[in-house]
Order: sequence, then C-alpha cells, then structure tokens
Amino acid sequence: MSVTDANSSRSRFGLFLVYILVVFYALCFQLQSPLEPFLVEKLVGKDKSSDASVSYGRLQSLFSGIQMFASLLFGHILDKFGVRVGFTLNFLACAATYYLLSITSSMTMLYMSKIPGIGMAGFLCAQTAVSQLTRAGPERVQALGRLTSAYTVGGILGPYLGGLLGGQGDYFLGAKLAMLGSLVAAACCLMLPVDHMDVPSIELQNVSEKTAKVELPWIQRMMMVIRVAGFLSGVKLITSTANSMASATQNLILKNQLGFAEADLGFFMSAQFAFGAVANAVLLAPIAKLMGSVLQNVVRHCVLAMAALYALQSLLNSELLPIGLPPTAQKGSFISLALGLAIFQYSLSTSITAENTQRVREDMKGTLIGMEHCIFSAARVATPAIGIGVLNAYGMGGLYATCSSIFVGTFLLWTVTEAIPVQASEAERDELLEADHEQFLADPPRAEVLADTLGILSRAYAGTGWGDDTADWEGVLSVDSTNAFSNSALYGEISEQDFADLLFGLGLRPPAVVYDLGSGTGKLVNLAALLGFSATGIELEPGRHQRACTASKALLRQVGSNCEGLQPRLPRFVHTSFLDFDFSDADFVWANSIVFAPHMMEAVANVARKMRPGSLIATHKPLPGPGFEFYREVDLRASWRPQGSVSFQVQRVVGAE
Repeated sequence: MSVTDANSSRSRFGLFLVYILVVFYALCFQLQSPLEPFLVEKLVGKDKSSDASVSYGRLQSLFSGIQMFASLLFGHILDKFGVRVGFTLNFLACAATYYLLSITSSMTMLYMSKIPGIGMAGFLCAQTAVSQLTRAGPERVQALGRLTSAYTVGGILGPYLGGLLGGQGDYFLGAKLAMLGSLVAAACCLMLPVDHMDVPSIELQNVSEKTAKVELPWIQRMMMVIRVAGFLSGVKLITSTANSMASATQNLILKNQLGFAEADLGFFMSAQFAFGAVANAVLLAPIAKLMGSVLQNVVRHCVLAMAALYALQSLLNSELLPIGLPPTAQKGSFISLALGLAIFQYSLSTSITAENTQRVREDMKGTLIGMEHCIFSAARVATPAIGIGVLNAYGMGGLYATCSSIFVGTFLLWTVTEAIPVQASEAERDELLEADHEQFLADPPRAEVLADTLGILSRAYAGTGWGDDTADWEGVLSVDSTNAFSNSALYGEISEQDFADLLFGLGLRPPAVVYDLGSGTGKLVNLAALLGFSATGIELEPGRHQRACTASKALLRQVGSNCEGLQPRLPRFVHTSFLDFDFSDADFVWANSIVFAPHMMEAVANVARKMRPGSLIATHKPLPGPGFEFYREVDLRASWRPQGSVSFQVQRVVGAE
C-alpha cells in the first residue's frame, strides 16, 4: 500500500469515527432534553407554571452563556492541540454535567449542573475535523450534511428514549445513562489520530503541514477570521436570535398549549431531527450543485423560506385574526410548519459553515467554527427570556411574527449591504489595475514580502532538474509573431513576479481560491500558496507533476525559517487532465492557453460558467460562448519571449445564460 493510500484510509477511518462520536454526543445530550421542562416544573412546583417557564428560560440562558465562552476556548484548543484532545475534554465535561444532573434535588443544583458545560463542544470538534478532512465545495457540504445526519441519529433516539423514561416518572435515569455513554465515548477518542488531520488529496502528506503554519496571537487569528467570514457569520448571529426564540419556547408551547406529554414531546423532537437529517444528507448537496455551488445563494433562499414559514405559523396561531382552527387542525399545522422550519434551519446553518470554512486557512478552521458556535450561544443568552416574554404577552401569533420579521429584516439588510461592497470592490479593482508596475512595487511592505517569497521559491526549485534559472528555458520554446502554436506538449512559464503582481492587482486577497490549469512544474501554484492563497495545480504530464510535488516539499522546509510577513498555505497538486476536473469553486483561474486546441477552450468554458458570478479567469484566448465578459488585458513576461511580453485576457464570470 502506498503512503497516499494509507493516508486516505486513515482519513476515512477518522471521518467514520467522528460520525460515531457525534452520535454518542447527541444521544447523551438529547436523553435529558425533552424532560427539562417537566423537571423544572417538578422542582419549582406544578402550581407555579409561570415561574416554571421563567426558570426554564433562565436555565437555557445560563447554559448558552457558558457555551459562548466554551466555543471560543475550544476553537483555540482545536487549532493548537487537535481534535483528539478536544473531543476527549468534551466528553469528560459531558460526563461531569450528567452526573450533577443525576443527583439534582433543587433548582440551585440544576443550575450548577450546567457549569461543566464550558467543556461541552462535541459538534464544534466534529465540524472542525470534517472541514480538515474534506475539500472545499460540494464535497464539504455533503460531509457536513452527513455529520448533521449523524447528530440526528442520536437526536432521534435520545429524545424518544428520554421521553419514554420520563413517562415512567424517572427524570434522572436518562442522565445516568448519558454519563455512562460519555465515558465510553471519551475512551473511543483515544483511537483518533494524534496529529493534525488533513485531506489526502496531494502528494505532500509525509511533510508536516505545521511547517507551513505561522503562529499568530489569538486576537489576530480572530480578526483574520472575522475579516474573511464576518458577513455570513453576522447573518448567522441575526437569524439565530429568531431561531433561539422559537426553539426556547417550542417545548413550552407543545407542553402547555398543545397538551403534549413526555413521550409525545420526545417523539416530536425525534421527528424534527429526522427531517433536518433528510435535508442535510439528501437534499443539500444537490441543491448546492444546482445553484452552481454558490453557497451564499443557498443561504439566501433558506432565509426567505424561513421568513415565509414563520409568517404562516404566526397567521395560523394569531389571536388577532379570525381563523379559529379546530384543536386537531391547529396541532397538525403547527407540527407541519415546525418540521418545515427544521429543514431550512439545518440547511441554513450547514451552508454558512461550509461557505465560511472555504475562506479561512486550514489551521484557523477551529477558530472559525468556535466563533460560529460562540455566535449561536450568544444569540441564546438573552433570547430565551425574550421569547418567553413575547409568548406570554402576545401569544403564539406575536412570537412567530417577531421571528418572521427578523428574517425579513435580515434579507433586506443583506440585499442593501451586499450591493454596496460589490460596487466598491469593483471600483477598487479598477483603480489597482490602473497603477503601473513600478507604482505597485513602490509599496515597501508588499515589495519586501514579494522579494522574500520569490527568493524562497527560487531556492526551493534549485536542483529539481527543471527551470532552475532563466538559462534552462532558452530554446525550450519559441514562437512566431502570431503565437501560432500547434503542439500542446510544448512548455513554457510566466514570470513569477508578474503573476504575483497580477493576483494582487486584480484585487484578489488571501485565502482566495486559485487554480492553475496545466500547472507544469508548479511554480505559480507554489508562489500563490506562499502568498497565502488556496492554490491548486492541475497537471497531466507525470514528470512535471512530480517536480511540482518535489519542489513543494523543499518549499515547506524553506518556509519554516523564512516566513516573516508571510501566511502560507499548503498547495495542492492533482495529477489529472483539467478537462476532467471541476474547478468551479475558484475565485481566480489561470490558464496559459496559448497551445490549447478549440475543444480544450470549450471544455474550460463549460466548467468556468459554473464559477461564482464575479470570479475571474485569465487565458491567452478569450473563452468561447456566453457567460463571460471582458475585464482587462494584461501583459506578462514569459520564458519563451525574453525580450518582450505576452498578452492575456482576464474575463469576469457572469454565469450561465
């Protein structure tokens, strides 16, 4: 078995084990969840239903407040120590929480049982692991959907079993079983890989990714994450307030207004989890592909759908409107709409996480997902009390009208704020492209970093046997005045310095996704990765592909002691034909297409139309067919034309027509 096959098998096992651990986590957590409103009522007094509702809201707020800090803490732990340590700490904290819950005899003890919850971050650990084990795009969306489905397996069994146990009058047996299950899961965590897990898609697995990381202060890491993922995280924060108000009051509505007993409530929660699982595991990935893998479009449609469903829930349950549904019809409509909301709520959360993890460095995914969980917990600190207050004052109609208004406001805010940055970004790009080469390099910090980067790149390629210096290229490739190439096996390279100028001059910023179609010995890919871009090279010729991988290994050794001012990422090299490769998740595609035949340009265009509208692709010849608009013509120095430059056209993707 090759090293690559062994690493691939190891990663599949790691992913499978993560799914199993998530089932344990959800099962144990949900065993007690449907019983909490009944337990609070028992401890407060059945004759004090209003006080019990307030106490239940405070209990949820306390746990959410603790989880808010836990998420930030665990995000840092995962990036620094890995998912094995994170998962183990999580399950030990779970066991402590469930033990305290099993001996609770008062509301004070019940509040105290939530304190170890600062270490309960199982789903955060799992999302981080999955984001490290999968490629960006539909593959990650599908894996995150399956992860949610794994959580749902526990989420279905837990409430149902908990409801059955509670229906027998024992509100603590579930907590004891949850403690035992958490200890078993903690032992299983020892089988997780010790070191950092990563996608087995490149030929550099025997080189530690840690050599390519730059250790940054925690605050700086957070600011970098906010800068690239702040917008969608803000959407998640706002929508989470509405969802938190609805979820905090749902069990009370089912128990008090609709007359659900313990077993009924547990069964409904199981069904809700099941509907969410179907949405994530079966529907989400195909929908994402249908929308061109543009996850922001999926998020936008989920926001609109939830606004409509909350509005309908408000209409059917409002005391101000003369609809007056019979009790059976009211119960049926409430359950149907709640299940529909669960589908879109799960899809919304998963899509935001999948999109955001594409935007950050591999070693910052724990920080990102920790921040997302912190946002979700922060939204739940005050909103349970607010939701219960709105329910008591304005009824179910007022509660769900408030939730719908929040989603409508989010969509309108998104529409307004999204248009402004897009216009500003395009204007900024135009300004940058008007600057000449000398003015661009006049920026001292950027020029210094670029010079260091080119030096590292040159040393990494020294001795690889190809392209060590300019002399290597003399006579390799020559062109006539018309650039009339006919042999696709000919080979030449673009000036690395000009390519770096092009990346930044187009307004691209790390960690934008960059592809090189026909990447050769990988110089441009390695350069982009050194500069912090998520860079992938596609090369069919095995010798060039191998040289690219060899140079990348040397590059990583160079970076360890020469990376001041750089935030490099691990490059990816794929040995295949780009005619058979999906690069539609790219922000920028480079194709030195001088020798591309017409059918090759057609194949590139077909995939490029699936790219995000506004993304860019640079080719020597314009891409054929609709879906693109001219953006800029650039002149770059080339190895086969030492005394001049070669023109390339940059086109903007406008999408399929």
